[in-house]
Amino acid sequence: MARIGLSSLLLILPVALACNVCEQQGLNWGMAMGQGNTGGNTGGNMGGSMGGNMGGSMGGSMGGSMGGNMGGNMGQMSKEQQQMMMQMMWQQQMGMANWPQQNGWGGWAGCQGFADVVILLDSSGSIGEENYRKQLDFVSRVVSSFQLSNGQARSGYQFSVVSFSQSVKEEFPLNRFRTQQQLRDAIRAIPFMGENTDTHKALEYSLRNSFRSEKGGRFGAIKIVMVITDGRSNQPTETENMANEVRKMGAMIVAIGIGNDVDPDELRKISANSSNVFRVENFDVLSTIADTVERRTCDITIDLGGGVSGGGQSGSGSGSFNMQDYMRWTMEQELMQKERESARKMLEALENAQVRGHSVGHAIEL
Repeated sequence: MARIGLSSLLLILPVALACNVCEQQGLNWGMAMGQGNTGGNTGGNMGGSMGGNMGGSMGGSMGGSMGGNMGGNMGQMSKEQQQMMMQMMWQQQMGMANWPQQNGWGGWAGCQGFADVVILLDSSGSIGEENYRKQLDFVSRVVSSFQLSNGQARSGYQFSVVSFSQSVKEEFPLNRFRTQQQLRDAIRAIPFMGENTDTHKALEYSLRNSFRSEKGGRFGAIKIVMVITDGRSNQPTETENMANEVRKMGAMIVAIGIGNDVDPDELRKISANSSNVFRVENFDVLSTIADTVERRTCDITIDLGGGVSGGGQSGSGSGSFNMQDYMRWTMEQELMQKERESARKMLEALENAQVRGHSVGHAIEL
C-alpha cells in the first residue's frame, strides 16, 4: 500500500483522536510515536478499534496503513515537533485549539512566518514633529499585521526599530517584545531627533549590530530591513555601498520614500528590487500603503522559504493559521538546519585534514 504523506496524516489524526480507543491508547501512542517500530502495534490496535466503529475491513486496512506509516513519519520528527503535533491535535479535538494568532489591525494576524525585521526610521529635521507622529502610526499599523514570535525557536516575526538622523539610536532590539500591544506602544513612544539624514549610518548599524544573536537575531530567520525616509541621504555613495553590504549579508531591503525630496533612483539602489520600493506624495497619505507594505513584507518571507500566510495564500492578509503548512514548514526548517550543520562539519574536517597534511609534509622536509 502507498505510503501516507504528512499532509494526509494530519487530516486523518483528528479522526483517530475522536475514536473511543484514544482514551485507552492515547498515552501509549504518544510515548511510542518517536520510535521507528511502533507503526505495526499502533496500526493493529487502532485498526481493531476503528474497525468496530467504521467497519471491519476499512478499520483493518486504515489501521495497518496508517499505523505503519505513522511510525515512519513521526520517527523523522524531533521530540519537540512530536509533542507540538500531539498537543495541537488534542486541543483541536477537545475544542481547546489555541493556534498562535494575535489580533492585527483589522482582525486576525495576516502573516505568520519566521523572520527578523529591522525598521530604519528617518528622524531628520525635515520631517517635523507632526509628520513624525504620522510616520510612527504608519509603522505601528504595519507591524500589527504580523504574528510575533513567542520566544520559541523558529517561530513568528521579531521587530527592531532603529532611528537615524545625524546619529543612530536603537530604540529596541529584535527580542524585546512578544505582544502586539507592547510593540505598538513602544513604537508610538519613540522620540523625534530632528537633525540630518545619514541613512548610511543606519544601514551600517543594521549590518553590524541589529541581527546579532544577543539582540535576538535567529539562525535561519529571513532577514528584512525596512528603510523609511523623506529625503536624500547626505552621503549617497556611502548609502548605496552600505545597502549592498546589507544585501550581501542575506537581508532583503524594503525602501519607502515620502514626499518630493526623495530620490527615486537612490531608493532603487538601496533595495535593488523595484518590487520592494514604495513612494507616497506626503505623510497624510502614508497610511494608504500600509496594507501593501505588509503584504510585500509577508511575500518576501514566504518567497525566501520562511513564511506561512493566513489561509495558505501568499500575502493574503487574512485567514486563519494553517496547521498543515506550519508543520511542513517547521520540518523543512529542521532539515535545512541539519544540512547546513553537516556541510559545516564537512568543511571543518577538510580544513583540518589540509592542516594535518601540511604539518606532515613540513615534518618530512625537516
